[in-house]
Amino acid sequence: MPNNNNPLTLSAPLSGPVLALNRVPDEVFASGAMGDGIAIDPLNDCLQAPCDGVIIHVARTGHALTIRADNGAEVLMHVGIDTVELNGEGFALLVKDGARVSEGQPLVQFDLDRIARQCKSLVSLIILTNSDRFELTPVALKAVKVGEPLLQIAARTTATAQAAVDNSSFEASASVRITHRGGLHARPAALIRKTAQGFSSQSHLHFADKSASCDSLIGLMGLGIGEGDEVRVSCRGQDAEAALQGLVAALSVAVSEAHHAPVATAAPRRASVEADVLQGVCAAPGLVCGPLFRLTGIELPEDTGNHSADEQQQRLDTALEQVRDEIRSTLEHARQRKNVEEEDIFAAHLALLEDPALLEAATDAIAHGSAATHAWRDAIQAQCTVLLALGKPLFAERANDLRDLQQRVLRALLGEAWHFELPAGSIVSAHELTPSDLLQLSEQHAAGICMAEGGATSHVAILARGKGLPCVVALGAEVLDVPQGQRVVLDAVNGRLELAPTDARHAEVHQIRDAQKLRRQQQQAQAQQPARTSDGVSIEIAANVASSSEAQVAFENGADGVGLLAPNSSSSTAVPRRMSRNSVRLIRPYWMPWATSR
Repeated sequence: MPNNNNPLTLSAPLSGPVLALNRVPDEVFASGAMGDGIAIDPLNDCLQAPCDGVIIHVARTGHALTIRADNGAEVLMHVGIDTVELNGEGFALLVKDGARVSEGQPLVQFDLDRIARQCKSLVSLIILTNSDRFELTPVALKAVKVGEPLLQIAARTTATAQAAVDNSSFEASASVRITHRGGLHARPAALIRKTAQGFSSQSHLHFADKSASCDSLIGLMGLGIGEGDEVRVSCRGQDAEAALQGLVAALSVAVSEAHHAPVATAAPRRASVEADVLQGVCAAPGLVCGPLFRLTGIELPEDTGNHSADEQQQRLDTALEQVRDEIRSTLEHARQRKNVEEEDIFAAHLALLEDPALLEAATDAIAHGSAATHAWRDAIQAQCTVLLALGKPLFAERANDLRDLQQRVLRALLGEAWHFELPAGSIVSAHELTPSDLLQLSEQHAAGICMAEGGATSHVAILARGKGLPCVVALGAEVLDVPQGQRVVLDAVNGRLELAPTDARHAEVHQIRDAQKLRRQQQQAQAQQPARTSDGVSIEIAANVASSSEAQVAFENGADGVGLLAPNSSSSTAVPRRMSRNSVRLIRPYWMPWATSR
């Protein structure tokens, strides 16, 4: 009988050594802020039900779930530490939220090796989340096998229960000045959201006369908080003080910008005084010529309404999960290549796809009869309007990340793939490209990018600089009137798009590019020569590599060894044998005492 308050013995959901909670390598869990409990360092790869009960919560990423036992005790089981960052990879859920389960029933299958390689710790938690009503006594103190007695849970006595303090009675707040460069835009907001999710307390940010939940990336950005602004943080819950300290620290420590290419503050767009020249702002330098190819976004017809809400919600959920999988793949590729800018940008995109404000707006529109396509488009556009209304260029540029997700999810809903046949050497024009567009265009070897809108600090600009793709933004609507296929010159260094270049100008551009190519070849020819300072001191050049292809590039560019070897797996991407026999020693980091491998 549910909620009967009877004593209960939990069986071990995993096999392995047992650890006291205060020995767990995570401050939040170890502090008991989430509740009383115990931990197991697992030796098996399947989490089993510790008792009969009902699954009342399942993490979307599959790394944690909560079971309510028949006596009312609620037990959280959390596999590994920081495993949420795997985004579900390596976890196979065997039950659904709301399912009735029996003791010993398999709940989650997981990849032990992957968690060990990629996460902070394998140590897994068993936490009693309603410790105000129940108390526990450990049974196993050293090691345990699946199914053996682990904990005894009993209802607190009336006196003890009355002394227990309700979670919601703990409150804490503080004011802090924002030091993040540019204010609370996408990446800092993602950091705040991630910090808040590490605690059970409900946390909010207050600025001017507005407030937003720290769980909502869009809500946080919508506050329009700039660098140097003072905000108030409030937390309510059992671990309110710990949550407050974590959030204050996250708000007051600037996100590192060291990995971003330095870019001068973009000047406002200047009107061109030359005929057949559009003047914009340099986002990524370079000089190219070629045919113009105009890229357009998805336009939806008018919604007829009166759709089946359940059917449309299922379509949206499926599309969202497809796009999440695509972004996770992009993230994994970025991590392999150690591309920090790309990883940060698409990690923020993934967080936006889970934003409650965005998802609730789309779900509400579907419930009122909208098609999934139109509900998603309208939800995105409403949030873009909020960001644009703030009147701050940086936040306006971040609205482009939302438009990126609008296009990606619409393509998934419509069953369309991102595919354009670019003529060789094309210079792509658009109203405003998105980060996903930029990656696709780079793979298709676009020669350059020019946009009517956009800014030099946008995520598209950051990616273009990282890929060496010339890019000019803020050219104005006139760029969209240039005929498809017209040959142009993109002088990105000077922010110019030349619409009617002469044959002599074309020849000049080709000559400049040929000279740059020759200089690069000459530098390449010298790559294998020893590196020495002007006073004759030899220097070893090391490369950070994550795959055999990157090792090949490092070898061709004169690397003497590997400073950091971080392969994606231990299987198929070994560096070619031909290279390992070379004096370059590309996969023998231990031959360099200071090199590291992970």
